[in-house]
Amino acid sequence: MPIKLNELVKKVKSGEIKADARLMRHIEKLEKRKDKEELLEAIKAIKIEVPEVKIPDIVVPDVVVPEVKLPEIKVEVPEIKPPEVTIPEIKVPDIKVTVPDIKVPEIKLPTINVPKADPVVVPAPKVTVKKETVKLPKRAKDAIPVRLVHEGKFYRGGGGSTGGVANIHTFATSDNAKHPALVDDDGHVQVDVLSMPGKVDENNSSTSLLPADTGGSDHIFTGVGTEILDYGIGFVTVYSDVASATDGLCIQQSQDSTNWDDDGDFYTVPADTEKNYAINPHSKYIRVVYTNGADAQTEFRLQTILKGNSLPSSHRIQDTISDDDDARLVKSILTGKTSDGDFLNIGSSFGGSLKVSQEDEQTGIRLDIDPLGSMKSITPVRLVGTAFNNGTKDTNFWTETVTGSGTVTQAGQITLSTGTTADSSAQYDSVRKARKVPGTVNEFRMVGRLTTDPQADNVRRAGAYDDDNGYFFEYDGVTFGVGSRKNTVDTVVQNGSFNGNYGDTVDITGTDLYRFVIDYTAISARFFINGILLHTMTFPTSAGTNTVDFPIRMENYNENGNTTDNSFQLRFATILRLGELITNPAVKYIGANATTVLKYGAGILHMVVNNDNSGNVQIYDGITTGGIQMADLDTTKVLGDIQFDAPFSDGLTVVTALGAKITVVYE
Repeated sequence: MPIKLNELVKKVKSGEIKADARLMRHIEKLEKRKDKEELLEAIKAIKIEVPEVKIPDIVVPDVVVPEVKLPEIKVEVPEIKPPEVTIPEIKVPDIKVTVPDIKVPEIKLPTINVPKADPVVVPAPKVTVKKETVKLPKRAKDAIPVRLVHEGKFYRGGGGSTGGVANIHTFATSDNAKHPALVDDDGHVQVDVLSMPGKVDENNSSTSLLPADTGGSDHIFTGVGTEILDYGIGFVTVYSDVASATDGLCIQQSQDSTNWDDDGDFYTVPADTEKNYAINPHSKYIRVVYTNGADAQTEFRLQTILKGNSLPSSHRIQDTISDDDDARLVKSILTGKTSDGDFLNIGSSFGGSLKVSQEDEQTGIRLDIDPLGSMKSITPVRLVGTAFNNGTKDTNFWTETVTGSGTVTQAGQITLSTGTTADSSAQYDSVRKARKVPGTVNEFRMVGRLTTDPQADNVRRAGAYDDDNGYFFEYDGVTFGVGSRKNTVDTVVQNGSFNGNYGDTVDITGTDLYRFVIDYTAISARFFINGILLHTMTFPTSAGTNTVDFPIRMENYNENGNTTDNSFQLRFATILRLGELITNPAVKYIGANATTVLKYGAGILHMVVNNDNSGNVQIYDGITTGGIQMADLDTTKVLGDIQFDAPFSDGLTVVTALGAKITVVYE
């Protein structure tokens, strides 16, 4: 059972609960201080002693001792409020300090009599104002006359003072009127530079008509010397309805207006044409002399103007330039901008001629000069290809291959169409190949256009190539590109990745005609459109193709089930060698019955020399007897030279039989 604090205290005091001295002291403190926290501590420190019960050792049956439960003790701590403390008001008494009155004794000074003196006169400094007439500068070191002003705000320029007299900085005008200097808010003197005035030089101007030149001097106007030191440029403007004498206008300059040592500048003035000539003053005086020609004047106006500064005379670009036009001598250095954005000075040769680049910026082609100073030049030689004249296809030069509804039609141009049958095609090839000679450049050329828009699942291609090798332009679907083919594998550079002068992209959509060119060598191929370099392929480590002898091919085909009739046209297609072929030929004697391969690849058969009237000779374009037969010679009937000068494309094979003995000359 819980026990209250008051009951605990009563039982301890009454002896019902025995408490030690320590507990008693805590109880006393609690009653006095009634402190809550200390009371709790005291409760924690209560030690209740339970009387010890000694039970004698008695052997009895098992005794069960019941569980002893201590009663629950609850302590209620009353709220303790600290007593209110009132601090009494402390009043400090007023402190008054009385200072006694201190009297200072009166001191009397004796009177001092100062004698009367005359007043002191300080003389004012003499200020001399010099009248200065404003004049224009005559030499480089002369000052420029200025007007003092600051955007309509005027300030008085102040000075110091000397002897009590203030100095104000003033300026005098030509009539000796004085004006103060003007400064801005920062104290800077403000100036407005006067422009040099211009004037008409009446001494060298005239409208008096001059008669025809009859041998006297009345047809000559001679002006009077005018000082020009204050002027930076002059102009002479003249008009006459008749022509002056040869070199009839003369502008002279002199140091003293007496000796006209300078012969002057001479001009011939045409009839009915106003001319303007600039004067560059270099002496003190100037005058104009005008000599009329063979016809009397009915209109004449001569005027000379002197100015401080001005632009010299100008000339319209569209006007014809004559030897008598006014001109300025200009010495300068020409600078040109290169294609990579750098600026370089343009030099001259040892002979004083301007150096001119012989490189075409658009094509990158450079003209060469040989060691003797002659320009190298070439003559293009057509190797394969023809114009597509009339409406008859020439099977001697072209081979047609079509599938499905594809067609090749000719009417002054070749049109390759697919028709509407799915996956149809049209192809046109030159019969012969263009031989590539080492050290020369071959060039494929064609002029063509699209006649239908580019379309997916359609390929239109043209160039110098075959099934295995070559170079070409193409539209594969809607993507334009240029390509190379090596051993049947194509490498195509598509629109957006070009490296030529068009930039990386070119637009050739639509039906306009374009000129397409491919220059190819053993190490590079360059593609041009309308004379501008589109792209360059280079092959520094391996060849771009397995051969450089190509036919012309044009093809147009649909794929993946496309049934649209797609087409394109070509006005011509050809392959040229840039330069004539001048080489030393090869010679081969064959004196037995045999099949002899004389060359692998393209070349020229110059002649066959029959050394004996016997046997038979057959010649083929190819490396087997399966090639195109070029000749079948009955050498029993012909003795001596048989001239050919005929090209072959795929090789040269000669079959000798029946005891033929021949010598073959070929390349």
